[in-house]
Amino acid sequence: MNIVLNIIKTDPTAGQSNGSVTATATGSTGFTFSLNGGPYQATGNFTGLHSGSYIITVKNGAGCAQTGTVTLTDQNADPCAGLNIILNLTKTDPSSGLPNGSITASASGSTGFTYSLNGGAYQADSVFTGLGAGSFTVTVKNADGCTKSASILLNCTNSNLQISIVSDSVLPCPNTLGKITVTASGSSSFTYSKDGINFQASNIFNNMTAGNYNITVRDANGCTASGSASVGTKVKGFLFSQVRTLITARCGGVNAGCHMNGYAARGYAFDNDCSIITYKSTIKSICVNSNSMPISPQPSLTTAEKSIITNWINAGGRYTD
Repeated sequence: MNIVLNIIKTDPTAGQSNGSVTATATGSTGFTFSLNGGPYQATGNFTGLHSGSYIITVKNGAGCAQTGTVTLTDQNADPCAGLNIILNLTKTDPSSGLPNGSITASASGSTGFTYSLNGGAYQADSVFTGLGAGSFTVTVKNADGCTKSASILLNCTNSNLQISIVSDSVLPCPNTLGKITVTASGSSSFTYSKDGINFQASNIFNNMTAGNYNITVRDANGCTASGSASVGTKVKGFLFSQVRTLITARCGGVNAGCHMNGYAARGYAFDNDCSIITYKSTIKSICVNSNSMPISPQPSLTTAEKSIITNWINAGGRYTD
């Protein structure tokens, strides 16, 4: 009599006893099954097994027996756990406006690698060609599906892109922030950035505080050019400085404290430069046309002092005049 014993296994998770063996037999009838010489049972299902070798014995109704051996092997719950795939990228930058750059990837730390560019289909070849300027991400995947990614930037070579930068300084009074204007040439479809990360279509950056900036321009081919911009603070004009000195001297004394040093008379004060600019018409009306300071008992202005106010207002009455 020829009893045929078939065994199917399910390997356990590493460190656990969740493996199983299922035995079936043909060639006779009345089969019972034993695991490692243990008691016979009606079914060939044995569960709760850890890794190791097991002997399955099947016996028919007449007591004839057949044996087989099976080995259960620990399986990692996560085949990528503890795996260190190393991915290195080398590049050849493209010429200006041409898709002739390339990226070569090399991976180690596992086997069965395939490669993907920017989330595209995986391929066995680790070289990607026909690339223009820009940022690219290469992902490598091993035979178990474990992945590792790395990014690289292809820059333009021999680019004709040129930029010029003009900065407008911050104006304290009225409080106006600075501006940076960029002019680009030598290519097309420009975008502009003040941090090298976020790009905008406009070549003007408004509301810029005083400071130094690195401006980057990028064209349709991904080529970039950079330049520095410095936003300063506009200098107080000579004529206004004279008015500021005059008002401080005439309105800042003990008898005239109601317009300076924290005091306000008639709704205005001159501690702030901007306040002087705001009330320049009132200052001229009272101090020049009415021939008296707006604060009593200050003496009237001299002809030279009146001229200081008049000359500034005639020049425009601005912070920079």
